Formats: sequence, structure tokens, C-alpha cells
Amino acid sequence: RAGTRASTRRSLPRTPRGARGVLLCLDDSAPRAGTPTHTSASSRTAMVESSARAKHEPADPAKKRQYTWLMLGCNLVSSCALTLELLGCVTVPQELMFELFLGIFKAWLEVLYGRLTYDLVAHHMIHVVAMYLVTWLPRGVKYNRVLLSMFYIHVPFFFHHLKKAADPDKTRPDSAIVHFSDTCYLITWVWASALRIRRLFLSGIGALLKGHWLAGFLITSFGVLMSVLDLMWTPWARYRKLASSWLGLDRAPARVDHDKQQ
Repeated sequence: RAGTRASTRRSLPRTPRGARGVLLCLDDSAPRAGTPTHTSASSRTAMVESSARAKHEPADPAKKRQYTWLMLGCNLVSSCALTLELLGCVTVPQELMFELFLGIFKAWLEVLYGRLTYDLVAHHMIHVVAMYLVTWLPRGVKYNRVLLSMFYIHVPFFFHHLKKAADPDKTRPDSAIVHFSDTCYLITWVWASALRIRRLFLSGIGALLKGHWLAGFLITSFGVLMSVLDLMWTPWARYRKLASSWLGLDRAPARVDHDKQQ
């Protein structure tokens, strides 16, 4: 028997010491030979995307709705204040100071609810720097109305958050309030974006032609930065969908299928 055991041990292959630790670390979760690995890669991609969305959106649905209603109220107050300034009820410096404190409050809400992104940081910083240059510098007072036009973007933001508040779970896309707010958002976005970018570039170029190099350079720089932000925030897919519905392009495939059936 002893000879048999010794011969059996000599016939069995010996496992190296380094390989033993590797074998101990293996478990059932490791991919086996011949098993495709695209499923694990896709799951990892989905986890990364979900974690990226979680950084910018509150995980709790109730918290998300609360943030939407708070932003809706802030943009509503800003829109009403801008309307009062247009009617002559308040002055431009008063409206600018009000927008400054309202912007600080909105930035605090974005930090509190985890919604502060790099584009919003740039948006707030541009407003703060422009507010300082226009309000506290003697030569910047003449450009205060140009700065005020930068806040007109709060009007389409109001309709955007109104749509999100009316349909937070995106289960009622055909409701009247959703259609109304979405249409108003798309219309006012073009108006507000075009108005503020046009005023910034015209004022900046005008200051440069008059020899005000510093003011012209700063205002033109603000125009470039705001143009980049507006291009990032413009809902191009919704405009394409709206144009297709107006031109009847979305109904063309249905007519072709109907003709084939006939």
C-alpha cells in the first residue's frame, strides 16, 4: 500500500505555490471559458451612467419633486420681478440686486440637492463677475441693462420647471398643461437666448468701436461664454421633433405603409 501511495503521489501533477493562491481566489462569479463578457461590460456601463445621473439628480423622488417646485418658485419670482422692471415699477439697479440675492439662494439650493454642475457654476460666476463690473464700477453703470437681459433666461426656465412639476414621472405626456408649458418653453427660450446674446455682442462691439477696450473685451467675452452655455442648454432634439410635426415629416412613414397595404 505504501508503494501504491507513493506512486500515486508521483503520478499526480504538482500545483505551484503561486498558482494555489490564484485558485483559492477563484469563485463562481468569475467568467468561465467560452462565456461572453459583453454582459458584464454592459452592466458596468449602466452602473457608471446611473452613478453619473445620481450625482446630478436627487435619488429620492420626493426630494426631486421638492427641488422642482423650489426652482419653479424662484423662476416665477424672477419673471415677475423682470416684468415689474419693464413696467417701470422698479429700477434696474434694484432689479439687479434682487437677482443677485436670488441667484445666491438658487446656488445654495443646487448645492443642497446635489444639482450644481460645472455649467451652472460657470453660469453663476459670469453673473457675479458681470454684476460687480456693472454695479460697483463707475463706467459700468451704462451697461446695467445689458446685464439685466442676461436674466431673461429665467422665463423659459419657469416653463421648463412647470412642465416637470406637472408631470414629474413622465406618465402624462398628453396633458394640456404639459403641452402648454413645453410650447411656451420652446418659444421663450429662443426669445431670451437670442435677445441676451444679441445685446451682449452689439454692446461689446459698440464699446470696442468707441475705444472702450476693457469694457468691449469683457462684454464680448461674456457674449461668447453665454453663447456656449445656450448652445449646450438648447433642446435641439425637441426643436427637431417640433419641426417634423409642423412639416408633417413624422406622418410620412404612416402614409407609405398605408399605400403598401392598399
